[in-house]
Amino acid sequence: MDQPALQPEHPGFDWNWVGLTLVLFLFLYFLPIYLVGGLLSGVLPPEIGNLFVGIWSFAGVVIVAGVAGFLSPGVTIREPAVAGVFLMVGWFFVFHFSSPHVRGAQTLMPMIVTAVIVGLLSLFGAWIGEKLQSGRKQGPSQSPTNLR
Repeated sequence: MDQPALQPEHPGFDWNWVGLTLVLFLFLYFLPIYLVGGLLSGVLPPEIGNLFVGIWSFAGVVIVAGVAGFLSPGVTIREPAVAGVFLMVGWFFVFHFSSPHVRGAQTLMPMIVTAVIVGLLSLFGAWIGEKLQSGRKQGPSQSPTNLR
């Protein structure tokens, strides 16, 4: 008799989703910052642009990681967090090598702190995305609020 193959509840780490989340971060996270902070800076009042960039710097990490968690098959929570850390480390390397004012190890502590914060925000966003994904798979008839 054929038995269905058992799938583990939490399969191993998937590096493909780290890469896909990095791509999502590049387009869905940096593109709005570039558009509002760069291309539209002459059109928008500076206060609006600065407010958007400030809010999106934190909320965008949660939203993009949530999109990755929602779109991925199965449970994908750690992968967006790793992608967020890689993104910030890469961002600091670009910043470090492109800025003539940054020298030595003066960016090491801010890089570590920012990478940890972005990693935690990504973890939170991916968890929210997974919760939304599991709610979608359950459907409205099986949600706990409808089981009275």
